[in-house]
Amino acid sequence: MSEKVKNGIKLAVIIFVSAAVGLLLGYLVSDQELRYMFSREYRETVKGIEIYTCGTINEENYMAHRSMLAYAPEELAECCDKIYFTGSELPIPANDTGFGQALGITQGRIVYVSTQTYGADVVLHEMFHAYDHEHGMPSSNDGGFITAFREENERIRLAAASESLLASEFYAETGAMYIISPFELSIRAPRTYSYFNSVLGLYED
Repeated sequence: MSEKVKNGIKLAVIIFVSAAVGLLLGYLVSDQELRYMFSREYRETVKGIEIYTCGTINEENYMAHRSMLAYAPEELAECCDKIYFTGSELPIPANDTGFGQALGITQGRIVYVSTQTYGADVVLHEMFHAYDHEHGMPSSNDGGFITAFREENERIRLAAASESLLASEFYAETGAMYIISPFELSIRAPRTYSYFNSVLGLYED
């Protein structure tokens, strides 16, 4: 076998292995996680959730976001494997509003939160997206929630590219409100409050 043929075979093997590794990584991790996993720093595990920071973060905002995990009920925490706190804003996925930046993104059981700013609802909002995903998308399939959403979504204005995405955002936002400002939710969207209380049962009616 000539040297030229041997080199050609080696090159083909290298290309094949590289493609296989790429496919395996794509199968094992999301595109967002692939973006951060090589620069992440493990911080701690809270309620079974691995906490990582990536890049130069705002430590004060990180600690404020981190503190909101204390309010996450077990049902919410068990739907989330990791939270990445980043030093940069996060690009909004193309299937969402399609442009701009986001304070938080959820892909499956993994949450990403920017520390460039702080909002009390961001971590819990994203965790409710994970909860929604893990429970078969009740934001789209649960009759009780859908009825509440159709009756009350104009009372809590949110932006999304489609009605299904708006329902998902309403689910996450009102879920976070149910935990951190239940009285406000019960006044502004009482049917939605009743829905979440029937699911999580954190408060006595």
